[in-house]
Amino acid sequence: MNEHSGRWLAGVAGRPCQPCRTFLLLLALLLLVRATAGVTSEPQHARSQVTSLQTHRVVSSSTVPSCFDNTEFHREVKPQRLYVDEKEQPLTMLTSSRVPQQLMTRMVAIFLKELLGYVNLTITTVPDTFDPGRVINEMKPDKQDSSSSGPLPYVNWGASPFIYEFSVVNGTLVVFANRSSMEVRIPKAMVSLEVWIPPGYNVESLTTDFETSSYLGSGGRFGWFMPKRLLRPDFIVEHWRSFTSPNSPTLKLFSRTQDDYNVTKFLRGQIEAMKAYVIVSWIGPNLNHKFIKNNSDLSGLEGEEERSILIFHWWPSVLLQPFDFISVSFPPCIDRTIKADGDSPYQCKYEMHRFHKFLWKKLKRYAKFAYNAFHKVQVNHTDFMDLLDTYNMWKNKSSLALDEVACHWMKNNKQRWLTWQPGSTLHQLKMVGLFPISTEKKNRRKFIAPGNVPAYFMAVEAVNKNKSILTDFEIHPIVLNGACEPAMVMRQFIEILQMSSSQGFYNNMIGFVGPACSDTVEPIAGVSKYFNVPIISYGAEGAIFSDQDHYPYFFRTIPENKIFRYVYSSYFKREGWKRVASLTENGQRYSEYLTLLRDKLQEDGIELETLKYPQERKTPDMTQYLLDLKNKNYYIIIGDFYQDVAREVICDAYHLKMTGHQAYLWFLPHWFSADWYDVDKVPSYTKCTTAQMHSALQGHMSLSYKYFAEDNDIMQEGITVAEWRKLYSQRINTTVKTKNASESDYAGFTYDAVWTYALALDNLFKKDPSYAADLRATSTIGAFMKEISAISFNGVSGHINFSSGASRMTDIIVWQFQNKEYVEVGRFHPPPSVSDTGEDKEIDFNFKINKDRFLWPTGEKPVDGSTCAIQAFSEFVNLECAYALIVLCTLCFGGLILLLFICFCIFKRRYEKKLEQIQELWRRRPLFEIFDGWEIPRDKVVINRKLGEGAFGTVYGGECQFDTEGWVAVAVKTLKVGSTISEKLDFLSEAEMMKNFEHENIVRLLGVCTKTEPIYTVMEFMLYGDLKVYLLARRNLVNEKNRNDDDEVSNKRLTSMALDIARGLAYLADLKFVHRDVACRNCLVNANRTVKLADFGMTRPMYENNYYKFNRKGMLPVRWMAPESLTEGVFTTMSDIWSYGVLLYEIVTFGAFPFQGMSNDQVLEHVKAGHTIAIPRGIKPQLDVLLKTCWHRVPSRRPQVLQIIEHLIAYPRLISPSLDGPQSSVQIEDTVSLEMRIPDKTRKLSLSINNRLQNVASSSRKRSMSGNMVMNIPPLTTSLSEDGMISAHSNLDALNLNHVMVEENEMGEDPLLPPAQYVSSRYMSLTPKEHKEKEKESLVSRQQGDYCTTDISRDLWTNVTPV
Repeated sequence: MNEHSGRWLAGVAGRPCQPCRTFLLLLALLLLVRATAGVTSEPQHARSQVTSLQTHRVVSSSTVPSCFDNTEFHREVKPQRLYVDEKEQPLTMLTSSRVPQQLMTRMVAIFLKELLGYVNLTITTVPDTFDPGRVINEMKPDKQDSSSSGPLPYVNWGASPFIYEFSVVNGTLVVFANRSSMEVRIPKAMVSLEVWIPPGYNVESLTTDFETSSYLGSGGRFGWFMPKRLLRPDFIVEHWRSFTSPNSPTLKLFSRTQDDYNVTKFLRGQIEAMKAYVIVSWIGPNLNHKFIKNNSDLSGLEGEEERSILIFHWWPSVLLQPFDFISVSFPPCIDRTIKADGDSPYQCKYEMHRFHKFLWKKLKRYAKFAYNAFHKVQVNHTDFMDLLDTYNMWKNKSSLALDEVACHWMKNNKQRWLTWQPGSTLHQLKMVGLFPISTEKKNRRKFIAPGNVPAYFMAVEAVNKNKSILTDFEIHPIVLNGACEPAMVMRQFIEILQMSSSQGFYNNMIGFVGPACSDTVEPIAGVSKYFNVPIISYGAEGAIFSDQDHYPYFFRTIPENKIFRYVYSSYFKREGWKRVASLTENGQRYSEYLTLLRDKLQEDGIELETLKYPQERKTPDMTQYLLDLKNKNYYIIIGDFYQDVAREVICDAYHLKMTGHQAYLWFLPHWFSADWYDVDKVPSYTKCTTAQMHSALQGHMSLSYKYFAEDNDIMQEGITVAEWRKLYSQRINTTVKTKNASESDYAGFTYDAVWTYALALDNLFKKDPSYAADLRATSTIGAFMKEISAISFNGVSGHINFSSGASRMTDIIVWQFQNKEYVEVGRFHPPPSVSDTGEDKEIDFNFKINKDRFLWPTGEKPVDGSTCAIQAFSEFVNLECAYALIVLCTLCFGGLILLLFICFCIFKRRYEKKLEQIQELWRRRPLFEIFDGWEIPRDKVVINRKLGEGAFGTVYGGECQFDTEGWVAVAVKTLKVGSTISEKLDFLSEAEMMKNFEHENIVRLLGVCTKTEPIYTVMEFMLYGDLKVYLLARRNLVNEKNRNDDDEVSNKRLTSMALDIARGLAYLADLKFVHRDVACRNCLVNANRTVKLADFGMTRPMYENNYYKFNRKGMLPVRWMAPESLTEGVFTTMSDIWSYGVLLYEIVTFGAFPFQGMSNDQVLEHVKAGHTIAIPRGIKPQLDVLLKTCWHRVPSRRPQVLQIIEHLIAYPRLISPSLDGPQSSVQIEDTVSLEMRIPDKTRKLSLSINNRLQNVASSSRKRSMSGNMVMNIPPLTTSLSEDGMISAHSNLDALNLNHVMVEENEMGEDPLLPPAQYVSSRYMSLTPKEHKEKEKESLVSRQQGDYCTTDISRDLWTNVTPV
């Protein structure tokens, strides 16, 4: 509500005389006419009239104009910006149309913009409201659109800027974290300086997103205001009682606008409760200074007292400020209970209302200076009245008057707004240092270096004082004691993260400097990526942290120790040492580089044996480990352990005479404390004296980095390294009081780590200041890591850069211990090709050794302890031991190969003789013994027609005479005359299996003829052949319109056939057999159209385990196989259920080939990946469910056979044809060459070729061959016999094309297969024997991976007929 357009006018009725009443009515009528509208209400014994004026609510935004000149300040104001989620946002302040609030808001906005530098600042004006809830709603973010992609993530930022949880899983610390870079909802207004809070109002409901912990310093109230001069001695002190009497000396009239009726709606209830004689009118913008001036002094009618208007309004207000008005007093607000209608008693409306400041909670994080300034903003009563007087006296009341008055007040009240200053205007950044300052006595063996702490503080102070970097920021250092203990470092890491979240500096934390020890780095380096926290170590040399995929936020200013391998390798080669040993603690991260060293030495022909001792030992004694090295004759020993273990090792070496005086050479770490060997300072240590330790250490060597640059080098601060080291020494002497503190070799690395952070942050903020808003944001940390990787400067420790990886490079110094001090004897300068992550290469390094500086205790350099085990042979061949050993091994190996070849030839000859004897024995021995009771006299079998070619021979139709049944139609399988014993066993294996079965849905074995050749197996005759041919031949009947249940392709017929097969499978399952090849081609149809399972060549018993595992090479029907059979070779009844599902697919599609359009290999990968055949369209839901359950990935979730039978019985018409169009029913691997898969020993194929081949090219036709797949087949060789048949050799036990035979046919249509099933086979040239001189006869079979390819002449048309 605009203060000029929304005034409230009130008057009080005078004496109840009739002329007075007339006057009052006339005056009220006049005011109502001017107001254009009115509403009336009347109490019990009086009348109350209410009128209102319609206005519109308008929300507007404006920017803050300039006020001060640049010359008015003696300091430079740095621009400040507010970034949220890396996007700049305006600092939005909310105000109302009330002039006092607008003036106050503009004054503070000028302060923020021109004195604090917040250049992007907006003031949003909303209609007047005295309801705190409505004010907060105006400030809250817009409600999210329900049509958006999803709800924004919400985080309770009042509690923590991130959510994380630590858990231990299998001994590993696992961190679950939600980083604080989640999207933040920006409120429409971030600040409101003047929110009227009624007495007793509970503000907790308003503080979800906003806080109100400070007040403006003044308050306001509502009231009935009347001229003070009307008060006379006889006037009632409790003013409100004057209006309950008709003899009041004042007019009775209220006025306000209808737009703010929600503010004054309680007036009606108040008037009724008071039983006051009041008329209320709303006159809108007409209530102004002119109106009050003209109507505040009204003469009464003749003989009556002076009268005046009564105004309902609020205070402070520019409307009442120029006038001497007093407010009517009402009874005090005693009961502040909120009523059911959400309102409080009217008396509370007239109590003092506090002006609360509401601030968006996240301002503390995103605009800290403004946040602090808002809390300090206060205006007392005098300043407020002065401000309103200034506005009322301002001549120009244009739209710019508010800005002009606010600017005028700011210029004339400097002492007031100076108290609003937030203090320092530098953004605070936190940096955490983890140092091994101290440890418990029991862990004294750990590395302790408190001398790094002063270097850390020196670096932070230098950065803060430097005016060229991070000019708007100030780094606050935090120091934590890690004690070189992994558990303690991890605990400190967790605690500082928790503290940063609770104290609000998590997003302003730069990162960690440290820790020092490699063992302590891995835990926090691994989890730091979950918190987007970088870590720069100054002392962790372990080689395992160079993998930036696992440790993306880890860097170090110290090189990693795997560079030592080049130094060791080069030095050992120069000295000619071939045998080296190492002694280190098991599980120690620092010594991980020894693995890389072993590989490097192995390349150079140097042996490195690694000996490790456990971390937890019963005694500190190391004698047993040293004896192990001594017994193995190792003289060059690399020791990597903590200094307390070093004392034990060197002391024990002294007693075992394994020191430099006995030609032993020890390599020890150089990072031990300077006096680590001074055991006289350790009263409890009595094994050795310091003098003995000196003697034992004489001549030992160590490697170290170059800790500091050259003294004359200029570092990052513009001073020399020597000057810095002098300052560091002074700092150590003045700040570190403990007796164990001394200058640290790692101080330079620590100092440079701080500067690495500072320079990288400075570059980052200069490129995009928005990054400073949230250092934990994903994009910020990514950009930060790039800046660190690109950093390059000259530090205290030398040149710092990470171009080769997460670790920097520096020189390696070789030291020798001579006369109680270390002497530099060599230096290694790594070239750029030695990268942090690169593999070992032949590199051109600069390694200088000063042999004149060496001092060996024995006077000669040590030897490696090598001895030659074949010394005599070495002298005989006149070669060095290593070369002599190679020659000897070669001779021995050659002799062994020759001996094995001779043995092979002998055993091969014996085997061939034995095989001939066995075959001769089988020729003389009848086979009927294994078929006792199944033998049929050959004269009772009559063969009258040829049905086709089988794997082992010809299949005939005929009749057989039985004693009980007479002559019965049968099918007779024959085996070729002259077959081998192996072929006979394979041929009879199916019959051996079939004799166990007797079921109406299993093809029945009737007998065998084995006493003479050819061998017969006699089975019941199935008139319609296999089910696939049956279905293919009847595809054309599917589309006939008039079909009934008796038709051959009816739903009932198809379902009945599926039921027959299921019953056969149930029978096999009861007998604990698994078929392994359930498919339409292996189901035969008899004259009654009963379907029976056949072809038991792959059937196997499951024994007691209920499964059969296939573990030899051979052909398998991959397209029908279950996933567990493909991957593990396991066959169960459940795998037969999968194949049964494929069979149902064949029935539904009338013989369509499974997995259309996919090669054998593609099918194999497709099924392994968890996919199945696409369900045919248009099938019934019950069948859809059955197929899906049959093809379930988990075998135990597939249905039992009996469940399938019950399902088919329940739905006798379940299966209906689904033919979208012609589909392939055989597999064609390629249109150019036909790839045929060959099994190991399951079935065979013969190619019948007659002498008419030369005439068939013009009169033959083509057919595709059914394509089962095979796996891991052996190579094949074949030859062509004179009669055109392929004969098998010893390595060709079977040739199988998955139940097909290939033969030459005459021209003509095949009644069973449609024309689409013919294909040209182009590669194998077959010519009769008499044409050999014209064309070379060839039949090539070769192995290609898992395939066997047989080439057939393109001019030969072959017909593939399923058996």
